[in-house]
Amino acid sequence: MVTLDIYESGLELRSTFSVLRFLVPVWRARYDEISTVHWLGSPTPDSSAVIGLTIVRGVRLATTDGNYVIFWCHQRNQVLDALTRHGLKIEAERKRFSFLNPDV
Repeated sequence: MVTLDIYESGLELRSTFSVLRFLVPVWRARYDEISTVHWLGSPTPDSSAVIGLTIVRGVRLATTDGNYVIFWCHQRNQVLDALTRHGLKIEAERKRFSFLNPDV
């Protein structure tokens, strides 16, 4: 439902479907604006298998001004590899996500 586009200067997350654009605002950041990149979810290898409706892997990108976005995906390790190729450092420790306190 969300597409991640990776460019030479930065990245963009946007709704894959035009019908959902009012629910999913476009999120853009240059690489120099991104302060941290964390991986979320299980440390298992990438897989296209979906268990129920749960996607258990994602990438949390935080900017220098404190804003963040989470990109839930099946191919998390490929996303992290692509971000690393663009000079971003991936935090080694997994970030735990809680709907009750998402900023920790």
